[in-house]
Amino acid sequence: MVKHLFLLGVFLLIGISSFSQWIAQTSGSTNELHSIYFIDINNGYAVGEYGTVLKTTNGGSTWTTKISGTAKMLNSVFFINANVGFAVGEHGCIIKTTDGGTSWTVLNSGTTKGLHSVFFTDVNTGYAVGDTLTILKTTNGGTSWTSQSSGTTANELYSVYFTDSNNGIAVGGYFSLQTILKTTNGGSTWNSISTGSNYWLFSVHFINSTTGYACGKNGLVMKTTNSGNTWTTLTTGTSNYLYSIFFVNASTGYAVGSGGMIIKTTNGGTSWTVQSSNTTNDLDDIYCVTATTCFISGWHGTILKTSNGGIGVPLNPLPNSSISIYPNPTSDKIMIENKLKTPKETAVQIFTLLGKSVYEQHYYFKNPILLDFNLPKGIYFIKIQTDDGYFIQKLMVE
Repeated sequence: MVKHLFLLGVFLLIGISSFSQWIAQTSGSTNELHSIYFIDINNGYAVGEYGTVLKTTNGGSTWTTKISGTAKMLNSVFFINANVGFAVGEHGCIIKTTDGGTSWTVLNSGTTKGLHSVFFTDVNTGYAVGDTLTILKTTNGGTSWTSQSSGTTANELYSVYFTDSNNGIAVGGYFSLQTILKTTNGGSTWNSISTGSNYWLFSVHFINSTTGYACGKNGLVMKTTNSGNTWTTLTTGTSNYLYSIFFVNASTGYAVGSGGMIIKTTNGGTSWTVQSSNTTNDLDDIYCVTATTCFISGWHGTILKTSNGGIGVPLNPLPNSSISIYPNPTSDKIMIENKLKTPKETAVQIFTLLGKSVYEQHYYFKNPILLDFNLPKGIYFIKIQTDDGYFIQKLMVE
């Protein structure tokens, strides 16, 4: 009986390994989904065309439609905490929820200009940016909004990000004009930053007070290490428009864009690799909850999820001689040694005989890897997955 279960488990895990690691979720919508945001690994939101607001409470497995109170296109969603969130969109639309997205209230933005991005630094203070130089600020949780001077002639601002209550960056562009604006006083004044590039920027994201990234037209990714004062252009290897960028730490980040493009870096943007999305739909936004769990939203109701950092599509098994796992049997610790020429980005999972995942961890170029776990005594499978392929072995826990 155990032998039959063992073989069944191996076949199940091989089947799991044969699919793309960005998995399409059933959104229940065919509308364009322009923005996605997660409170934690289970609770998330996506917004888009015709006032669409979707919510999941189970990590994207299922999504429910919420009444937004508007039929206007929503371009950006942001949550301050588990209860309070905002979305902005066309014709100056701003909506707010105070009950975790169950109900939404339409706010008076004071403008009819399209709004593309919203960001809050605390429960009271937030910003929205959009068409024709529009920068709005609220200091009372969205009850009222005041217009700020952008100090630029650009027509579009697509993204805004604040690293603290004073310091923020807004990016955009129009035709052959790129725009990067910086404030150091909470938006009272904005100064234009010149980079020498004419490509529009659609998204900006910072990992700390000094290091940030922006992406845009024709595969452009730019990086700053001095709080946005100067920017350098990175080589991405793609000419697809990149609509959203997100970094999970100083090394690892993603950018997504037109034609289903997903690119990933694990060295701070020095080099990028293309990941398989299994779609040609435009991908408009990416949000990562952890270093390995990320979500993407896009056109035609597209929502994608990865639980292992989108690592590879390893269809081929690794030779037994390439991976060493010891001690086995064990009680609570094992070492994993990759005997290939260089250490690889590695996803490690432990499964029961019936294929249920009971342990998952992601490692960046460590060799050997120490696993410390607490599992009941029994027989398990351990699956090692890199861009080179996968390795499955029986694991005895005593």
